[in-house]
Amino acid sequence: MNELSVECVGSNSWGGARQSVRCMALFVLTLLLLPGSAIAQATGTVTGQVTNASDLSPLAGVQILVEGAGIGGLTTNTGRFLLLNVPATDIVVSATMLGHRRIQQTATVTSGGTTVVNFELVETAISLDEIVVTGTAGAQQARALGTAIGSIQVAEVQELAPRDNFETMLGGSVPGVNVAYGGGAVGG
Repeated sequence: MNELSVECVGSNSWGGARQSVRCMALFVLTLLLLPGSAIAQATGTVTGQVTNASDLSPLAGVQILVEGAGIGGLTTNTGRFLLLNVPATDIVVSATMLGHRRIQQTATVTSGGTTVVNFELVETAISLDEIVVTGTAGAQQARALGTAIGSIQVAEVQELAPRDNFETMLGGSVPGVNVAYGGGAVGG
């Protein structure tokens, strides 16, 4: 890297103030004349394509992220992505999409170069957590609730003994549940 040395000597007199202004102008001019690579950090480009691992079809809307750099984007309809101004160093790139397993890959970005990183995402089932609606404000996870919880397998109940509405299915299916039928009148 080029070495720059600017030395300004002044005093508290009027002549010293004019010399300080000239010195500051010289310093700013010297900074403007430095090559861009000396001021800017070296960066490169990361590009690639994301496909489905089962049939190699392109995946649109996959989130691509350079870990720790705050640089990311989404894939296009053809599964392609382009990340600009990625720091020239070893990086970790991740691909994330709902319904697919998250994948990370390491890559080396060179200054002014283009690094290609391709992903093949594998479909995976999404595990959901049960939510129990209680009489209190807010929702509660089933495993954190200290009381017994009943559940109805609607498909099985309808297969064994079809019911015409939900109230009749609920009544008698879950222990401790009493269903009161309303008359349809105001306040009923």
